[in-house]
Amino acid sequence: MKARRDRLLPFAALLFSALALTGCTGTVKISGRAICEAAGGSYDSGTCSNFGPGPRKAQHMCEAQGGVYLLGEDTCAMGGGVK
Repeated sequence: MKARRDRLLPFAALLFSALALTGCTGTVKISGRAICEAAGGSYDSGTCSNFGPGPRKAQHMCEAQGGVYLLGEDTCAMGGGVK
């Protein structure tokens, strides 16, 4: 569990930085590539690899942090405007 938390910590820092820039009032969109690279992985075709025990889909990484994955845009939407 600690290893998973350590891998996702950079993503959380990226998210909180983005939310701070919007004043926590809007929706923040972060690309699947940015999510993966923040966690120390390599991104290709919606899959993040070379980190942790195995590859993960950007969608799963986004949803694990409470976001909504927008498949057509390959982005993770988070914040007050996400329903």
